[in-house]
Amino acid sequence: MKKLKLLCLTLLLNVTGMAIAHIDFTMEELWIENGVTISVFLNSADSPEDVHVVLSQDIAQASLNTMGDDELEIVLDETGYYVWEHFRKGTYYVEISMEGFETIHDTVTISSDTDMRYVMTESPIDLPERMYAPENIVAYDSTVFNDEQITISWDAITNPGLQKYYVYRDGEWIAETTANTYTDGPLAYNMIGYEYYVTAVNDAGESDPSDTVTVQVSGYGFVSGYVYGHDGQTGIADVTVSLTGTDEFGDTHTYSFTTNSNGYYSSWPIYAGSYNVQASRDGLPFDLETNTPIVIHYNQGTQANFHAAKISDITLGDLLYSINADSTSVTIMGLVDCPATSGTLTIPASITYQGKSYAVTAIGKDAFSGCTNFDNIFSFVQTPPTLGSNVFGGWNTNIPVTVPCGSGEAYSSIQWGGFSNFIEDCQVPSTVIPVDNDAILQGSGKWFTIDGHELPSEPAQGGLYIHDGSIILFKP
Repeated sequence: MKKLKLLCLTLLLNVTGMAIAHIDFTMEELWIENGVTISVFLNSADSPEDVHVVLSQDIAQASLNTMGDDELEIVLDETGYYVWEHFRKGTYYVEISMEGFETIHDTVTISSDTDMRYVMTESPIDLPERMYAPENIVAYDSTVFNDEQITISWDAITNPGLQKYYVYRDGEWIAETTANTYTDGPLAYNMIGYEYYVTAVNDAGESDPSDTVTVQVSGYGFVSGYVYGHDGQTGIADVTVSLTGTDEFGDTHTYSFTTNSNGYYSSWPIYAGSYNVQASRDGLPFDLETNTPIVIHYNQGTQANFHAAKISDITLGDLLYSINADSTSVTIMGLVDCPATSGTLTIPASITYQGKSYAVTAIGKDAFSGCTNFDNIFSFVQTPPTLGSNVFGGWNTNIPVTVPCGSGEAYSSIQWGGFSNFIEDCQVPSTVIPVDNDAILQGSGKWFTIDGHELPSEPAQGGLYIHDGSIILFKP
């Protein structure tokens, strides 16, 4: 009531200066009882509790931090409603504030019952901007194998708002990290490739994805097989099998294996890829029984068998020979001229070449196949030679086969060569030895004894002779 008293005194002085008068003010003329209310609403689901309301008759003091005698300050409860019991009439500057909402400023003149109503609006949230997509993503090694890990990296984002990175593989989230690198794996075989990308995360959310980096994953397979002799059945030991080629990434590799006593070799692991395969022993080559190069597939086995190459180390008479791996025996590989050779096919027990004797122990695969102009066979080999496949393909199996005395049972019991007409001739010497004599081999028309001595003319008595490079059973 301080200002009210001053007002009355001023009026009395003014009046005294002119004339003495009496002015009487009643409380009802200055105050309003229970008639001034305020209601504050929020434009959200929040409660209006703790809304600050300040009414001031001095605009300079209309703030929450400066309180004068003529300021009215209240804090609303959850109803957002308030009634003043005594409210002095006048013009007021109104300030309504609450954290998170726009402050309301208003001017009202209150001279009677008044209901003040306000709606507060949420303050706009100053959200951070989204991070930009990470850049320069790379894989330290984009070509790995299925027992290895891969590491990807990207340029670090220096924005202090960065919280973390998300890592994706083939479009699926796999991890989060605060570092600008990530290691993944071991990975399964996938030569199409895995695609990686990353995003950056802050309060505004997740950035756009980075560029992608592709990582291919290869693997291993294995190879195994047998190395056979000329017969295609007997395994050869201590043969070196070599593979040289490239893996699925184009890198070159070389592998080497040795056959066991059964001619078998195997390997694991070999990088999946394409390889040329060779086998040799003591310089003697072997033929691969499948196409080369061979392909090694991931987690699969590849069979690669060999047999002794059909080559002629020696040519004696009509026959071609190859020295066996034991260096003491030979295999008959075929005829010098199959279509032009006819009559008697003679199989010697041994041969002499460059001063060294070699036993005939085998006849190679397809050696006489299709050579059907012969009408009989003479074998001087006491123990039936081992036969490769299809040695006598297309032959008449009823032609006579003359064998050494006492060996007929050995030949017939195994139906050697598929023949059935075996004849033992005990007059036939058990050993016939072709020799490397140029005159004999050239088919000069001359006659030679079985041990290589030249005759002056046609033999005078029956027996075995060499004529035109062939062994002939001569009957005068």
